[in-house]
Amino acid sequence: MKIYTKKHLLDRLQQEGLPYSYKSLLKYEKAGVIPNDSRADVEGARSSMRFYTDQEIEQIVQNVKNYKTKNQ
Repeated sequence: MKIYTKKHLLDRLQQEGLPYSYKSLLKYEKAGVIPNDSRADVEGARSSMRFYTDQEIEQIVQNVKNYKTKNQ
């Protein structure tokens, strides 16, 4: 299974034309759009680092799209 970082998530949000700043991620986590416990067990990683699977990134992008549509 391939693991992706927050940078990959931000790049994917940008590709989809969605807000993709670090502040946006924090806002989405606070609103519950992005689960803030998305962390794969990666040896040597700090506890504050976020890692995602491809499926999690797909779900997050869909959640953000739904959130943006609902809150316009």
